[in-house]
Amino acid sequence: MADMNVEKFLLACAMIALLALSLIHSPDVAAEQGCPEGFMPNPVGAPGQPQCIQGRMQIWGGDSGQDGGIRGYNNSWGAIAYDASMAKVGIAENEKNRRRAIKAAIAHCKSKGATDCKEVMNYANGCAAVVWGEHPGSGGGIDLHALSGETLSEAVDASMRQCASLSVQGTCKVFYSGCSSPIPY
Repeated sequence: MADMNVEKFLLACAMIALLALSLIHSPDVAAEQGCPEGFMPNPVGAPGQPQCIQGRMQIWGGDSGQDGGIRGYNNSWGAIAYDASMAKVGIAENEKNRRRAIKAAIAHCKSKGATDCKEVMNYANGCAAVVWGEHPGSGGGIDLHALSGETLSEAVDASMRQCASLSVQGTCKVFYSGCSSPIPY
């Protein structure tokens, strides 16, 4: 009977050892969070931001001390400022944070002689477009439409649709379109 208990004990120890070894040597797994091929989860993760951005998630393991290339991404911010009384627009792209992007866009707007530049929008790890069209009943005034999107075409299309629905004869023109992509480190 004692030999039977020793065998059970040794068998249990062997099973625990195998389980521990399998956990130690299992490959790293990274959840893609449902992103399509060629995209990765957005590191910003903020409401209103794209959930997936262009790029590939890198999995880094071990401690070899060697530089493995891209280890991750820093957010990249853009902003748009506008002085409505002087119809001047300021743009900022690829800034390190939201505050810098807004400050740069306002400075760009003021560099054109504007005095009352205000932030219209800011965005991270995405694209934006500024579109204008003639404002109905304003005697030649303009409406400015600035929207963001995951891709440049999404931002331009959304801005054009919004502008066309509100402008005279639905004719609008793209003034600016650009992206602030995550910066690898």
